[in-house]
Amino acid sequence: MRTFLLPTPRANTWLNPLDGKKITIEPMQVNSQDELVELIAEEGSRPTIKRHPAPANVNVKQDSSRGQLNERDYNLLLDRGQKPQEIANMNNMFLLQNLRNQQ
Repeated sequence: MRTFLLPTPRANTWLNPLDGKKITIEPMQVNSQDELVELIAEEGSRPTIKRHPAPANVNVKQDSSRGQLNERDYNLLLDRGQKPQEIANMNNMFLLQNLRNQQ
């Protein structure tokens, strides 16, 4: 399973959109304004974190219509009845497409 984590207001604390749990990624330092964080959890092995530079066309300083979802966006979508898996898939597809377009 691979998914992009969502930034929270707390430094180095990110939200896993699949289960709604917060993950502290210390000692790694990630700037949510310029970077994306991917959680890679393969069957039978420890989960790993991979940092990606934010694509130029993804403005993470704006709201979710122009950038990655954040914790606030996630909670709003849950309140509107969307399932966590749908939210994660939507965010992953958006970010992956923008990462591919950047290459």
